[in-house]
Amino acid sequence: MKIMSTYKVKICKSNGAFSTTVKQYRKAVDFLIDVVLTEWEYISQINSAFDKLKAVEKLIHQTTNNLNHKYNFDKKFYKFPSYLRRASIQEAIGKVSSYKSNYANWEEQKKGQEPGKPKAGKIFPAMYRDNCFVRTGTNTAKLKVFTNNTWDWLNIELKNTDVKYIQKHCNTRKECVPTLQKRGKNWYLDFAFEEEVKIEQKEINQQIILGVDLGINNECVCSAMKSDGTVIGRKFLDMSREKTV
Repeated sequence: MKIMSTYKVKICKSNGAFSTTVKQYRKAVDFLIDVVLTEWEYISQINSAFDKLKAVEKLIHQTTNNLNHKYNFDKKFYKFPSYLRRASIQEAIGKVSSYKSNYANWEEQKKGQEPGKPKAGKIFPAMYRDNCFVRTGTNTAKLKVFTNNTWDWLNIELKNTDVKYIQKHCNTRKECVPTLQKRGKNWYLDFAFEEEVKIEQKEINQQIILGVDLGINNECVCSAMKSDGTVIGRKFLDMSREKTV
């Protein structure tokens, strides 16, 4: 079984470029949502997610073999990093696909409020390795950020205790792409880690399951129970403070 875990690492000094980078990323996703909505009849006929991405990219991005692109993304988002552009396209396709599905269900039942047009919302960019994120030392790295109306590299320092914690607990796991996040007034890189775990085979009456119930007033309720329904543990994860902005 594949297990994904995430650990946050505080960036020691905040920088205004982090906010402008996130804003620029969200603007790009909103722009692409409009493109995908307009071209949905064409895009929805494409089966592969990769082929959908390439189709949208051909509509917005100029290359030597694609000079007559339909939308002016490159002009509006000058020097936008290629990996972020593709992540923005995937985000836009996902949001439009979900909206179209919800709208079809609403149109069929005519219950509740009509689904609103999709928006980027409070999303944060993944900082793809080499293209947007490069390690320069144990506690240092550089990020590709939007500053002074262009994209440039910014050197950052990571909190030493956070880095040591990850080195201790994640040294056998595969490190995935970090995501730039803001919590309160501080900025973080959220590092995702992947590992393969072999599950021990047991008889059904010896197994314990974990159920997770996503809530409104609580983030979720986690309950561990036996095969006969006996609850042997329960944990409430509350929203005592806002996690993202």
